[in-house]
Amino acid sequence: MARRPGRPRRVRLALAAVVLFAPAAARAAAVEIAIAAPGPCPPALRQRIAEQIAGVADPVTWSCRPRFDADEPFNSTAGGQDLLQIWVDLTPGREARLTLRAGRADRFVLRRIPLPRGLDEIAREEIGQIVRSAAIAVLGGPGQTLGRAQARTEISRWTRPAAPAPPAPRSRVPPPPAGAGRSSLGFEVGALASVRAFSTGIPVVGEVGLGLALDGPGPLRPWIEGAYQIPARDLSSPVGVELDAVAARAGLAAAVAMSRSVALLVGAGAGLARTSFTPRVEDPTVTARAAGAFWSPTGRIVAGVAIRAGAHLALRLTAFCDVVGADVHYDLVDAGGTTRRPVLVPFRVQPGLAVQIGWIR
Repeated sequence: MARRPGRPRRVRLALAAVVLFAPAAARAAAVEIAIAAPGPCPPALRQRIAEQIAGVADPVTWSCRPRFDADEPFNSTAGGQDLLQIWVDLTPGREARLTLRAGRADRFVLRRIPLPRGLDEIAREEIGQIVRSAAIAVLGGPGQTLGRAQARTEISRWTRPAAPAPPAPRSRVPPPPAGAGRSSLGFEVGALASVRAFSTGIPVVGEVGLGLALDGPGPLRPWIEGAYQIPARDLSSPVGVELDAVAARAGLAAAVAMSRSVALLVGAGAGLARTSFTPRVEDPTVTARAAGAFWSPTGRIVAGVAIRAGAHLALRLTAFCDVVGADVHYDLVDAGGTTRRPVLVPFRVQPGLAVQIGWIR
């Protein structure tokens, strides 16, 4: 005798249908994406958004315009059309402003994305991911979205860009250098460590310190650093010496971009070092003089590579060469005041390597 399907089986079938077809319900039948930019629409940004939105909605219609009309998101669409509209406003320059609207539900999602270093690779990736997450939110339901009145109030708070200036007459004036349109000055600050050749008695000395580099519109980057030389000893003779030092240096470095995250650096600088010395006597018949300190000028040439490892993380590897501007040597003087042989003579030219891990703004 065959059993008739009861209500529990029908319930299970209905639940299975919901599980199978729920992802499809979160897709829009059509998508319109408008990019507002002061110049041509950046193709790299369009490609990144297309990659992110591909699994959420299709087909996609693209448009480009010189300005963002704050009233356009609130214009009526075709009656009840299941349409996802996205506006990406790049005209403020310092940030990107996203507006998403689900036509049938008349719900909105608004986002503002800071662009401290312009529309670089990291910014394009961030915009693409936020467009995807906002599209999923606006298609998934009203929980994380705004109504028409709320969205209009929020957009009204945004500072609208000024009307574009009329085009200047054509001339043969060369275009401005890359990066000249940036209005803010960035900087990088970080901890550094280095080693360098020092002398025959002390082959290598190490330093730790802090470095600061400014990043402006031009290719030259001013830099400054303060360092402490880790104490080192030369005990190769009955009368030895222990040294440590503090140094301050400043200079300029020219940056040549190899990619969006890698740049070559070449530069030079100068500074002052204050060296403290303490005689170390192993021979009980010898009397050591008191400890002392002295100043000496230094020059430095540098060549290296700067790597941007994240939105605010940088790594800098540098080869340098220091030139000591004073004839520094530590001599052995007897009781009669006669100078014997030098105990320690630092190299006048001291090559070395440095690594710096920094934070970028």
